[in-house]
Amino acid sequence: MQKQFFYFPHPLLRNYIRYFWVYEHQKPESFEIPLKIMADRFPKLIVQNTQSKGGIKTAEGETLPLFFVSGVITKPLSYRISRQQSHLGVSFAPDTLGYMFGIKPNEQKDQFADISYFVPRGFMEALGDAGTVKDKITLLTNFFIEQLTARTFKENHGLVRNILLNFYKYRDFTVKAIADKNKVSERSLERNFKSFVGISPKKYLQLYRFEMTYKNLSSNTFESFAEVSYCHGYADQSHFIRNFKKYSGMLPTTFIRELKKEDAMDVMIWNYIKLYRM
Repeated sequence: MQKQFFYFPHPLLRNYIRYFWVYEHQKPESFEIPLKIMADRFPKLIVQNTQSKGGIKTAEGETLPLFFVSGVITKPLSYRISRQQSHLGVSFAPDTLGYMFGIKPNEQKDQFADISYFVPRGFMEALGDAGTVKDKITLLTNFFIEQLTARTFKENHGLVRNILLNFYKYRDFTVKAIADKNKVSERSLERNFKSFVGISPKKYLQLYRFEMTYKNLSSNTFESFAEVSYCHGYADQSHFIRNFKKYSGMLPTTFIRELKKEDAMDVMIWNYIKLYRM
């Protein structure tokens, strides 16, 4: 059994939080299944259900914190998840971690950190005691609004935020073209992206293009990999396949095969949970 629900954020948060989601799955077997996490340009907060049997574990068997935050993910990661597990998630805009938690985004890249390092102890206890999803979302919403109220935009953040909000216009641009369009130097653009997003604009472009390709593949509306390569600006099919594997850990054919399985829980692809909300 699998259940998935999405919730829109408070109007004051819509430039910072894309959505809340709840995911539940339950299988009768007691063993764990692989959890694949592909590259992802959106930071996340995960609140695991304290009543779940087991949690998310590393390949070495180390259990992740019940409540953790991740930055931008730039490479495929492998974890394991119990057959009975549920969590509440928050999908942030790419430049939001600094405002919500005072985190330096470049230090949180490809990391999963216990949020107890970044929030008051009383808030952690309240979040753990909250009985329903609605209660948890209310607590998180109030906390996020307080954080935004208490902080001010840093110099040059407006530049990065404007580019991110309009990034669909830059999908076929080079970094130089984006810099020229916004009347800044490439060096300045890179410095500000690393400061507020945690990665360079070149890497962000690559992650954006990768995201567009796996959405395309999952929709099953393409004729060939050559068509996908052309539509998303890759030099050729080989370039597309090489980059897809770099950021997903899978060949495109393997990705499609996993999505078509009747029992999709044989391998859980984290990004696919949220695929149609990206």
